[in-house]
Amino acid sequence: MNQLSLLVSILILGYTLKIVYSEDELLVIPHNSVIQDKMFKIITTLSVLIVIYTVIYKGLKRGLLISLFSWCFFVVLTPLPEASVVLTVPLKYMTKTPLDKGHVMISAIATSIIFAFHRFGHDIISNTSVSGVFDYIMENRLYHMILLSIAASTMISKFINDAIDVYTQKDIIFLFNETNQNLAILAFISVFIYIQSMYHYNVNIKY
Repeated sequence: MNQLSLLVSILILGYTLKIVYSEDELLVIPHNSVIQDKMFKIITTLSVLIVIYTVIYKGLKRGLLISLFSWCFFVVLTPLPEASVVLTVPLKYMTKTPLDKGHVMISAIATSIIFAFHRFGHDIISNTSVSGVFDYIMENRLYHMILLSIAASTMISKFINDAIDVYTQKDIIFLFNETNQNLAILAFISVFIYIQSMYHYNVNIKY
């Protein structure tokens, strides 16, 4: 199952990246919208509070490193873009970069960071709540879960991006175009395989 899942995940991620980087941008995001201010303030406040709590609890240097690893883990190993929006939302409004493209860039950086921690920072990983599941995934080479997570969260980021554009541009048709319909099916398949992998390999990711 591992090899087949890896092959399928590579194909899904490849197709997702092709869609993300080949589709023309149809909408222009208005600058300084009300949504920008609200989303930026809420997400930034929550992120800062989480980091402050970790720093107080674990100390400055260790707390920052633990926060960095934990954030990168949830970026690349959960099929939802809940962690990456900390950066993709501000990036969208400051540079007009869509959430899905921003998520791809951030996922690439986060993947590099968790592999660096895996090689050089195991003492930091051992102090996180996800150390057991991360070590299990890496030891068993369940890399397809990383690929599936990035693919699914990238597609969901696109849906969120288009939903924001629909709200600001009042153009509901754009959200239900053929590309998004295909990606919705693919996102469901990705999440399904991801969940099946969790059951099959007894992986338990807790927040």
